[in-house]
Amino acid sequence: MGKRNPLASQQVSKLCTCVQNHGINSFKDLASKAGEYLSQAHVLCDIAASIAFALSEAADTIPDEDTFINACKAAFALSRRNSLGFGPSRKRHGKNAVAARKSRQENDDEESQKRYTDGDSISSDLLTRILLDISKDVYILLMEYKSQTKQFLQAVQSTAILFCPDPDSHKFTWDMCFIPLFQTKICDDLRSKLNQDIITALEYGKTDIWDNGARAYW
Repeated sequence: MGKRNPLASQQVSKLCTCVQNHGINSFKDLASKAGEYLSQAHVLCDIAASIAFALSEAADTIPDEDTFINACKAAFALSRRNSLGFGPSRKRHGKNAVAARKSRQENDDEESQKRYTDGDSISSDLLTRILLDISKDVYILLMEYKSQTKQFLQAVQSTAILFCPDPDSHKFTWDMCFIPLFQTKICDDLRSKLNQDIITALEYGKTDIWDNGARAYW
């Protein structure tokens, strides 16, 4: 996929270390069930995507630290409120399973009320503290790379994708990170390859066989 960009790799590496230090390391004293919840609840990718959103909204300007962190907090809160969290059993709810799903914020609140015997529960302010710690470190990195804000934004978007357990089911990461990144020059070769694969698939599709044995023409 083109030539390797050492600066971009360096930025992503530093960002991943930041998320690792403040995020995953904060989970080590949690009960196994609480840690399992956080690993699947799109918390760290939500934080990184919120930071990417704040950077994209700032465009080519660099806001002061308080403005930047407040923008990250607002984006994170909005994503948690608007994103659907874990759903109930489809076997039990049937067609109403999707309608019965709660927001990720509601899931977070419910999880924070649980108590475990093998470790800590998720405190009500844990996610906010992780967000603040990561945002502050990212702001320091932003100042370090302030002459390459556009590339730094792409590095943040890449980090969100790397920490996302399922990007295509996480709308905020998909919209704020995956799609914008896929439209950049970084993915030129990949888009070209996908376009050729699609053309090839359509050519094969012209002579597919339907389940009833008839030829399928497109």
